[in-house]
Amino acid sequence: MQNSYLKVFDNIFFNVEKHNEVKKIIEQASYVLDLVITRFGEVENEMTIGTSRIDDFVDTIIILFIRKIMEQLDSINVLYSVSLFEPAQIILRSLIENIVGLEFILKEDTKKRAAAYYLEHHYQELDNDVVVVVVNYSCNRSD
Repeated sequence: MQNSYLKVFDNIFFNVEKHNEVKKIIEQASYVLDLVITRFGEVENEMTIGTSRIDDFVDTIIILFIRKIMEQLDSINVLYSVSLFEPAQIILRSLIENIVGLEFILKEDTKKRAAAYYLEHHYQELDNDVVVVVVNYSCNRSD
């Protein structure tokens, strides 16, 4: 039995297989993203186990940014490969924010900026923990 529901939605979903030019552009973009991901991976490896280590704390913050950027690039690549462009846009915005954040930290006063990022990240975690505790407390109250 053939799936008739898929026929109903056939004109709604973009089928990249029917558009060779778009398919070729996606394949080229995927290739470029793979190269960028590989390059970020090389930088991460060099900072993790190579001779480029300067300051363990700062290096760790930079490596965390690099890993986030690599994960987001990979996610965008996967979404593009299956023609899911709108979800990729959401990740793209976050990717741009992380790249700008990394550039900001690297620009000057790197140690202070890395520490500020680390501190802000932990303040956000504390705020989230407080919200969770308050929600749990109010949900568990019997009065």
